[in-house]
Amino acid sequence: MAFTVANVVTSVKTRKGIADASKDALISELADEMIQKALDYCRIDTLPDGLKPTIVAMTCDRLSEYMEQAGTGTGIVTSVSDGQQSVSYKSASEALKKSDTDTDILHGYAQQLNRYRAVKFQ
Repeated sequence: MAFTVANVVTSVKTRKGIADASKDALISELADEMIQKALDYCRIDTLPDGLKPTIVAMTCDRLSEYMEQAGTGTGIVTSVSDGQQSVSYKSASEALKKSDTDTDILHGYAQQLNRYRAVKFQ
């Protein structure tokens, strides 16, 4: 079976117990991101089928982190004022872009990714 983002989305939904299509776009975006990170880390152009379970696990981790940071769906609180009771939010996607989670996720899966990592000479 060919390795596709749709396969990853299906596998992530199964693992996470997501029955509806409400998070398909988010999971697809996160899967694309994890695939690109794996390609960059491994220094390869196409992703081998053997990395599918790793990509699914990485995407699940990223989705869990995203949902945790999203909290109730309002985003991350950046400031609170008491006078007029104002609350400012940063979206979870903004928070994720500026976090060190990419390095953490890649580091957590380095053993699996290193099997496919190509040596590059300068």
